[in-house]
Amino acid sequence: MNQPQYVPKLSKSLEDRLRKNKKLDMFLSDYKNICTRNEHVPANSKYAHCIHQLLELSNAFEKQNTKYVILGGLAVLAHAQDKNPLALLEWRGTEDVDLLADAEDIKVMLSGFGYRSEKALHNVRDGDGIEGRLYNFVDSNYGVSIGLREGVKIGKARITNGLYRDSQVIDFYGIPVKVPSIRHLISMKRAANRKKDRDDITYLKSLGLR
Repeated sequence: MNQPQYVPKLSKSLEDRLRKNKKLDMFLSDYKNICTRNEHVPANSKYAHCIHQLLELSNAFEKQNTKYVILGGLAVLAHAQDKNPLALLEWRGTEDVDLLADAEDIKVMLSGFGYRSEKALHNVRDGDGIEGRLYNFVDSNYGVSIGLREGVKIGKARITNGLYRDSQVIDFYGIPVKVPSIRHLISMKRAANRKKDRDDITYLKSLGLR
């Protein structure tokens, strides 16, 4: 029997935990609602899968006591969702997962989730304020990528240790997700200064996050 459309393939560990938290039906409903938003349907499916992967990774990281911080758009979403339950459907969405971690700590785990690793980029500096190595992991089934950073910089200041130290844990469907403090997140968005970053800052501030 073919799997119904808009139903994610959850790991047993995540499915059991969501069921225990009485959040499984909520997540499945939200997943479908995101996939069927009126605009940008193909992008919506990637966005829904990114949220699924956010939960899978955070659940696995906690179980293995892995040091990590979720960066980028999903960090914006986590902060927003903590203030506004409708953020999941209102927010622009994303097509990738950005995180800060040690590659050696998680490469095997990502392989187990079906991601293949591309060649690491060294001494990278781009609009996201990355410094040092950048690893890209790609999931060919959904077209979603994971950008793994091993260093972050804003301006001339390295903030990697500060990101770990000041990270905030936000409950997402009963799963604890580690994200940057709102101060660090907005600083990174300001440094990137793309239209979507400026829009994210405006959105966060509209929720009283600054």
